[in-house]
Amino acid sequence: MSQLFVDSIEPKTSGGLVNLKPCTFAMTSGSAQSLTNASQNTLIFDRTMHDSHSIVDLANNKIVITAATEGIWFIEAQWTFDNSMSDRRQCNIRVSPDKFGSSYLTIAEHNRNGDTTGGNPATVASYLGLLESGDSVYVTAYHSYGSARNTQPSTGTSQNYTFLRGFRIGQL
Repeated sequence: MSQLFVDSIEPKTSGGLVNLKPCTFAMTSGSAQSLTNASQNTLIFDRTMHDSHSIVDLANNKIVITAATEGIWFIEAQWTFDNSMSDRRQCNIRVSPDKFGSSYLTIAEHNRNGDTTGGNPATVASYLGLLESGDSVYVTAYHSYGSARNTQPSTGTSQNYTFLRGFRIGQL
C-alpha cells in the first residue's frame, strides 16, 4: 500500500479559500391564482422552500440578485392550470431592469390546436445565463382560454405545480 505525506493542502484560488456553499432558492404558491384571459399575469408566490442567500422577495413575487449572488444562473419556472386547458399558454421568465432589449429572459409556449379538455397541464420555462447585481427576476403567465382560469396550487413539499427556482452555476 502506498502512502502520501504532505505538510498542507491549499486551494489554487486568488482568495485563498473555497466557498462551497451553493447559492439556491425556490419559491412556490400554495393558493390558486386567477389568471386573466389574453394578458400577462405576474405569478404570485407565497412560500419560500429555501433561500440560501436571502434573495427571495415574496412581497413582490421576485428574486433580487445582489453583488454576492451575481453570476451565471440556471432558473426554472412553472405554472399549472387547475383542471382546464387552453389553445395557447406561456410561461415567461422576465428580468427588470430591462437590459436585454426585452424584459423576457425566456418564453415557453404551448399550443394545443383547439383542444380545451383535459386537466392540469403545466407550462415550464428555463433560463441559463448571466444575472447581475440589481437584477430582479419574476414570472408572468399568459393563456387564451377565453375567460379567467385558476392555477393549480402547490401542496406540501412534493406537489409543486407553480414555482420559481434556481441555482447559481458560477460566479463572475
